[in-house]
Amino acid sequence: MNPTTRKKYIDNLRWMILLVLIPYHAAMAWNVWGESNYIMFEGNRLISSIVVFFSPYFMPLLFVIAGISTKFALQKRTMKEYFIERVKRLLIPFAFGTIVLMPVMSYIADKINCSYNGGFFEHYKVFFTRFTDLSGADGGFTVGQFWFLLYLFVISVVSSGVISLLKKTNSQAPKTIPFWLILVLGLPLPLLNECLSIGGKSLMKYTYLFLLGYFVFTDEKTESQLEKNSPLMFGIGIAATILNVYLYIWSDEKFIVLNTITNCISEWIMIIALMGVAKKYLNFNGKISAYMGKRSFLFYTYHFIWVVLFQYLLYELMGDRPSIIYAGTVLLSYFATFACCEISIRVPFLCFATGTKYNPVKIREANDNQTEKCLYVSDLDGTLLRSDETISEYTRDVINRLTENGGLFSYATARSYVTAKKVTKGLDAQIPIIVYNGTFVIDNASEEILISNYFGNEIREVLTELFDNEIYPIVYSFIDAVEYFSFITDKCNKGMWAFLDTRRGDRRWREVQNTEELVQGNIFYITCIDTKEKLEPFFEKYRDKYHLVFERDIYTKEQWLEIMPLGASKANATLQLKKLLNCNKVVSFGDGANDIDMFKISDEAYAVSNAVDELKHVATAVIESNDEDGVAKWLRCTKLVDNASRGM
Repeated sequence: MNPTTRKKYIDNLRWMILLVLIPYHAAMAWNVWGESNYIMFEGNRLISSIVVFFSPYFMPLLFVIAGISTKFALQKRTMKEYFIERVKRLLIPFAFGTIVLMPVMSYIADKINCSYNGGFFEHYKVFFTRFTDLSGADGGFTVGQFWFLLYLFVISVVSSGVISLLKKTNSQAPKTIPFWLILVLGLPLPLLNECLSIGGKSLMKYTYLFLLGYFVFTDEKTESQLEKNSPLMFGIGIAATILNVYLYIWSDEKFIVLNTITNCISEWIMIIALMGVAKKYLNFNGKISAYMGKRSFLFYTYHFIWVVLFQYLLYELMGDRPSIIYAGTVLLSYFATFACCEISIRVPFLCFATGTKYNPVKIREANDNQTEKCLYVSDLDGTLLRSDETISEYTRDVINRLTENGGLFSYATARSYVTAKKVTKGLDAQIPIIVYNGTFVIDNASEEILISNYFGNEIREVLTELFDNEIYPIVYSFIDAVEYFSFITDKCNKGMWAFLDTRRGDRRWREVQNTEELVQGNIFYITCIDTKEKLEPFFEKYRDKYHLVFERDIYTKEQWLEIMPLGASKANATLQLKKLLNCNKVVSFGDGANDIDMFKISDEAYAVSNAVDELKHVATAVIESNDEDGVAKWLRCTKLVDNASRGM
């Protein structure tokens, strides 16, 4: 599996764990240890066992997964972008849940547990003025299950500061640790239980688990160790979990020390085991996993309110019948929660309030019903972007209106996803995009790498040959799952520095001292900037073995030779995207020689007036220049923007 490809097993493990929340929270109403809850029935050992079976490890596992996800998020975002995303995904949903959903649950708790006789809106005032144990069981203020979002927001912000500091002091990636040390890393957990603990939830402990996810569980070799040892760890974890349930629920005698030990073993060993099992069996994608992956956050938001509502209603209808109320609550809550998810995902305000990306179904349905489904693909620099590397307000408005009406607009660029995202800010391209001249196809909504192309080890022989001819390229690679562009500082010529100066501050920047460091990692893209005389022999020699682009930069006039894996091209990526989106027509726009292959496979191809002559010769027609918004005007003049929703 590619080190940068989205780890499907992490997504699948997350939503599967979240599905446990309904039977878990429903069972809390019958707990035998006296913990307060929105609705309390007479204690039931069997139902209580469900809570104790999952409680040691399922929330800690979610924080570990959050740490893993952060590692990959920070490969694609700056710290500022990450913070903004955390506010949208965590802080706003926390406020929405606390203000809108929790008063309903607190109201029911007050009616059931404290015989409250007033109306709901009257109780709203009680909710925001009664501060007791913060559980909400007495009708007072509570954040309920949304404590997880608040904790995760605080932990994300604090941890991102720690991560930034560590990157500044030590740029080297941590080495893979032995499996025995992974086991030892669980020892601090019981010691952290009471550190910065609010309502029995330790902020310090969950921060530690988050950082373990970021630094330990994202390592490829560590993942392999977890997968290899998963059968043994799962056996130990299940045994410890069952013994923990017996000692805590079923044993007539209290073995406090032994119970504490089994709880601690269950917590850490089950995290290790489930990570390994998921790596081994859950690394897949399908309709169900795709569906759940997009709705797991909504599921977390809405599930608990339905649990409480159905327990209240079923108790009123049937009286104290534990098995029927529990089973009925679980089944009805799943149905109602998913119904809520489907409604919420279609309403822009609810998407904003719950931290979910709005992806209207009507747009997808409009595209599916088109008799001629067309994919529009544009180059960026010199085509969609103006000469100052910005997108005009006019172009942004036209393309956004096109996509809002169901049009399929994407772009294919030699840029990386990071720099492409910066210059296309505000452009609503919610379908996959093509970067690095076709080396990667990335879902612009989920940021998942859908298609990737890497060199084999033989590329190092080509690099050695370049070095022998005193050509020292910029090498793009992934090192320990982190993207870099590397260059030897002392070997950079004027043309290379002209390019590199435009990338200062880029988190992928990696200065190296020698060729050994330059060729590290999984290499996927090589840029040579030198004289035509030095580069042309390599173009002629390797043009059939690799995908090469040999051209003078249209603006700097420097000679470039870009080397990519043979399967990496804008043409191949566009065809794959056409197939993926089930389109029957492609219209492309471009300005450079690296757009020629894309033009040749397109049904229609339009070169901007500032394009190179070679591209104009293979174009359907020439349109206005990039500085005159040629692409947007073509889309507008052909009335595609107005007619997008009716088929193009």
